[in-house]
Amino acid sequence: ETLAAEAARDAGVPYVAVLAFAGFDGRWPDTSRQRFRALLDDAEETITLQSKQPQTKEDVAGAFRRRDSWLAKHADEAVVVWDGDDPLVGRVVRSLQNELGEEEVWLVSPAEVA
Repeated sequence: ETLAAEAARDAGVPYVAVLAFAGFDGRWPDTSRQRFRALLDDAEETITLQSKQPQTKEDVAGAFRRRDSWLAKHADEAVVVWDGDDPLVGRVVRSLQNELGEEEVWLVSPAEVA
């Protein structure tokens, strides 16, 4: 997601940042957090779906599932860079395909963009 936001910013394409919950970057190193905050500053809009920080790993996973569902319901198309291995990304791909239709979800292999 960070790379996609950077690509959109660099290409002058407006983007919206959709955050699963407030402060989810709190445990990141300072340099990563600063890079992320700069992207949020450049976003046309930032939407935070949950203000309360989750307390358990299960709650965190649930917050990200709700974010992914929100994205699928509000998108017309999706581009997913995926090597086909990560099952969590696979779950997101299937959710997007179910909501948008397979022809509206573009899968790109990392090897194609390297």
